[in-house]
Amino acid sequence: MVLDAIQNKDTIRIAAEKFADSLRQRQSRGQCDDDLLIFLSADDHVTWTSLGAVTRRYISDDVVSAVTSNAESYFKKEDYLNGIRYMVDSYTTLLKGESLNLNSGWHWPIPLWAVIVIGVVLLLLVLALSAFIIYRCVIYCKGDRRAEYTMGTRM
Repeated sequence: MVLDAIQNKDTIRIAAEKFADSLRQRQSRGQCDDDLLIFLSADDHVTWTSLGAVTRRYISDDVVSAVTSNAESYFKKEDYLNGIRYMVDSYTTLLKGESLNLNSGWHWPIPLWAVIVIGVVLLLLVLALSAFIIYRCVIYCKGDRRAEYTMGTRM
């Protein structure tokens, strides 16, 4: 399959899907269609998992999407080995019948430690502002005690 100057991401994904499915079928590695093939194209930034009919009973398309989405965090950092390792370990866990936590984890643009530091700084600022407001209220309520005592003068 030759891909000439494909611009659309959907077209690339469809081509990857067709290629992975045809490659899995041509290799005939599994017995009774019980295999899966993980296809990764680093140049096109696309990953596809082709499932056999038997494997599809144990691994749904939603699970494949979640595993692929989690692995993309590795692929974005060009850590292809750990991304593929994550996918293989996840599929192995599922095929053994064990449960797998597919929570995607932390996906904010800044690291978790930075969010914690920012949160602590904001908390300290709120506490300092509260202490300052309480101090000013006490000073205001206390008032000037000199005004309470007046000296009378005789006329």
